[in-house]
Amino acid sequence: AELHDLWVEEAARGQGLGEALAQGLLERLRARGVPRVMLMAAAGNESARRLFTRLGWRPTMVEMTREL
Repeated sequence: AELHDLWVEEAARGQGLGEALAQGLLERLRARGVPRVMLMAAAGNESARRLFTRLGWRPTMVEMTREL
């Protein structure tokens, strides 16, 4: 599975909503027998990267971009 665009409005952040959404998704996927979930987080999005790391995701590849 792939997690795409988990978003919590700025005014509602810091209340555990992002964690609850991610955990709910994981529970549903686990119940369906999904073996793996992937996601991408922007390099500069430290709060998202901290959340996902705390929830057990780990870096597995590096995406590189170049502006033309």
